[in-house]
Amino acid sequence: MREHPPNDQLLSRTEVHTHFGLTQRFLEGAACKGGGPTFVKIGRSVRYRAGDVRVWIETRRIAPVPEVPKGRSAPKITSLDADWQTIGDLANALVAKIATLRAKEGGTNE
Repeated sequence: MREHPPNDQLLSRTEVHTHFGLTQRFLEGAACKGGGPTFVKIGRSVRYRAGDVRVWIETRRIAPVPEVPKGRSAPKITSLDADWQTIGDLANALVAKIATLRAKEGGTNE
């Protein structure tokens, strides 16, 4: 069993992979694009506080979807809005609403 590093220990990407299983490729991409754990830049080196990685992982926890009992179907969402049935319809409705609001304000902001 591996020993877990203390929260304040700075880890290289290789060490983050060893202790937490995040790939170096993911960490490199997340450092450029965002979405990964907070990191520290020391000269040309990138380091991650073990505690920051733990917090980042913990904030990504998702509760499992509860099982539907046998003989029952999952509830259907029918009460949202009769005007849209797909994401495309919703997007069109939002664009139309924004245009209406802009027209009321007297500007188009195109």
